Amino acid sequence: PRYGADGALGQETLAALRGMFRAQGLAPGDSVDQRGVPRPQGADCDIGAFEVRVPAADAISATSVTATGATLQGTVTAHDFVATATFEYGLTNAYGSTVAADSVPVPAGMTETVSADLTGLLPNAPYHCRVVAANAAGTAYGADSTFTTLKIPPTATTGGATDVTSGSARLSATVNAQNDATTVHLEYGTDTNYDFGAVGVDPVSGLSDTPVTVTVRRLAPETTYHYRVV
Repeated sequence: PRYGADGALGQETLAALRGMFRAQGLAPGDSVDQRGVPRPQGADCDIGAFEVRVPAADAISATSVTATGATLQGTVTAHDFVATATFEYGLTNAYGSTVAADSVPVPAGMTETVSADLTGLLPNAPYHCRVVAANAAGTAYGADSTFTTLKIPPTATTGGATDVTSGSARLSATVNAQNDATTVHLEYGTDTNYDFGAVGVDPVSGLSDTPVTVTVRRLAPETTYHYRVV
């Protein structure tokens, strides 16, 4: 059967069996079609005895999670039409990023596991994700799921010494916390044992290179000092 506005009959439905042809709004209709599929499935005109089903999307999981990547897997059932699959992901359940699944499209009537590799993620960050399936009948959104990327060690670079006097100096460094709260201190001494101890600075967080400085005092004049950031 075909239907459409103003007699155009441009839209096609699945085959109706004898005595079952019925259009929504024109006559009282059953709540399910001949197969037991709930009707209507979408906002369009409900016509024909076989309701065209939107795909199903569920069972998402994240595997092979690293500090900057992960593999998403989900299950898609295409139902009556061939279906495409994508994954939405982001730092909140508003997502914001989309990646196409591998091994698509899913043939009509088939249920398949689909997957996609994510790259460029932030370390030590909680991510939301879901699988999305679409076919000619509509779009289905899977349940929200979460995973957290792995932590990585901070990076630290010892900088120069400024404002040097006979008894004091300002020591500098740059620290990237790699998205994890990080304690920082500078060790110094007259040799690489740094036996004068450590001077702490405020903790560092985030993903940017953060400059840190500390002033050491009561230094001996005309003496060479070693220092490093830890």
